[in-house]
Amino acid sequence: MSFYKQFHALGGMLFAPEEAQSTVGLGWRASVKTGDRDIIASGTRWVGIACAVFLVWGLFFPLSSAVVAPGTLISKGRNQLLQHAAGGVVEEILAANGDHLFEGDPIVRIDPSAARAHLAKLEARQALLQAQEQRLAALRIAGDTGYQTAEIDVAALRGVSKDLAAKVRIPLGIEGRYPILDEQLAAFDASLRQSESEVSALRNRRAGQADELTGLNNQIAAKTQKLALLEGDLAKMEPLVAEGYISQTRFNEKRAGVMEDTSQLAALKARAGTMTAQIAETEDSLATLIARKNAENAEELSAVFADLAAVQKEIDAARIALNQTVVRAPAKGILVKFEANTVGGVIEGGKSFGEIVPVSGDVVVEARVSPQDIGAIKVGQETEVVITAFKRGQVDPLPGAVTYAAADSKLDELTGEPYFEVLISLKETADRKSITVQPGMLTEVYIQTGSRSFFGYLLQPVTDSFLRAFRER
Repeated sequence: MSFYKQFHALGGMLFAPEEAQSTVGLGWRASVKTGDRDIIASGTRWVGIACAVFLVWGLFFPLSSAVVAPGTLISKGRNQLLQHAAGGVVEEILAANGDHLFEGDPIVRIDPSAARAHLAKLEARQALLQAQEQRLAALRIAGDTGYQTAEIDVAALRGVSKDLAAKVRIPLGIEGRYPILDEQLAAFDASLRQSESEVSALRNRRAGQADELTGLNNQIAAKTQKLALLEGDLAKMEPLVAEGYISQTRFNEKRAGVMEDTSQLAALKARAGTMTAQIAETEDSLATLIARKNAENAEELSAVFADLAAVQKEIDAARIALNQTVVRAPAKGILVKFEANTVGGVIEGGKSFGEIVPVSGDVVVEARVSPQDIGAIKVGQETEVVITAFKRGQVDPLPGAVTYAAADSKLDELTGEPYFEVLISLKETADRKSITVQPGMLTEVYIQTGSRSFFGYLLQPVTDSFLRAFRER
C-alpha cells in the first residue's frame, strides 16, 4: 500500500472515530458466547449428579433407628423401703427428710402400748385354747374308757406350775389363766355328766334286757326238763292204755298237757331270740353313741390344735413387733419420702412410710417404654442416655446397655397409662466420670433397635396406612 493510501486510511479513522472503533471491536466481541444453553446443561448435569447421590444414599446407606423413652436415675440396689410389720402410733421422731443416715441409725420410735396389748390379748386367747385342749384331751380319755371316769391333768397346762395347778379351782385370776381353767373344768364336768347319763341309760337298758334273757333261758330249761318227764310218762302209759289199765281219756289229757308245754317252750324260745336281738341293738346304740361322742370330741380337739398353732404364730409375730418398736435405717443413705412427721400419728402395718436412697451404690436408668415399642426391646441392646440436668452441648449422651426388660406392664400411679419397665446400665466413660449423677435425675433414653434406609423411614407411614386401609374386618 502506498503512503497516500495509508495516510488516507489514518485520516479517515481520525475524522470518523465511531466507525473506526466499531470496525476494530467486532473481532473480540464475536468470540464471546452470549447464549444460556451451556449454563443450563451444566446446571442440569450437576443437579442430576446430586439427585443420584441422594438416591443412592437414601436407598442403600442405613440410618440407625431407636426407641425413645423417658427415664429416671435410680440406685442400682433400689431404694430401701421403711416399713413396720404391725404399725402403731408414732412416739418419737428421730430423723427427717434429707438426713444422711448410717445403717442401723434410729429413724422413728413406735409406742409399744398397742403391741403390748395385742400380745396380751393373744396370750389370753392361747390360755383359753390350752384349757380347752386339756378339757377335750380328758374327754378323749373318758371316751376311750367308755365314759367310766376321767380327770383333767391341770398340771399339764403350759405355763402353770404344779403348785399353782393344785389351786386351779380357786379364782385367783393370775394372768387370767385359772378362772379360764376353772370354767373349762365346769364345762368338762357338765359334758362328762351328760355323756355318762346317755351311756348309763343304754347300759341299764342292756342290763335289764340281759336279766330278762336270763329269766327266759331259765324258763326254757325248766320247761324242757318238764317236757322230758311228761314225754317219759306218756311212753310208759301207752302199754297200760292198750291193756285197759288206764283210760284213754286220762291218756289224752296227759298228751294235751305235753302239747301245751311244747307250745309254751316254743314261745319262750321266740321271746329269748327277740331279747337277744334287742340286746344286740342296744349294744350297737351304745357303741354308736360312744363313737359319735369321740368323733365330735376329736373334731373339736383338731380345731383347737389348729387355732393354737395359728395363735402361736401370731404371738411370735407380736413379740417381734414388740421388740422392734424402733425403726432403723436398713442401709447407708439419704432419707427421702419420709411421711411419719407427726408425733401421735399412725403408721399402717406393712405400708411404706419412707425410703433410704443408698449413696454408696452405682446408679442405673429406669426407663418407661410404651407398650407399642416394647416388642423391639431386648436385653443387651445399645443405648444412649441424655441426662436432662446437663446441657447437651457440654455433656455428650452417655452410652449404656439394656440389662432388664419387664415381662408384664405396670400402670402409672398418676396417669393410669400402662408402661414396661426397662433397666439400663451406664458404661464407664470419660464423660461419665467427669459429671456427678445421683438418683432422681431425669433422663431421655434412646434404645437402638436396628437400622433402615432413609426411604424406609419415609415410606413407613404410607405402607402402614395401606395395610390398615386394606385389612379385612
